[in-house]
Amino acid sequence: MGVDFSQPIEVKTNERQVADIPKTKQTEQDQERDEIESGMQPARTMICPHCGKEIVI
Repeated sequence: MGVDFSQPIEVKTNERQVADIPKTKQTEQDQERDEIESGMQPARTMICPHCGKEIVI
């Protein structure tokens, strides 16, 4: 299979994953996220009168 199970895998933390992204790409992603979030509306919910579960409308 080409997998060496005798060596532990390298696990990247979120901080390390972010550090690997070039600053210009980070800035673009931050701007895109901000644009998306500014257009989002909060989810409205209600409790079902029959089963009592919360429903997202």
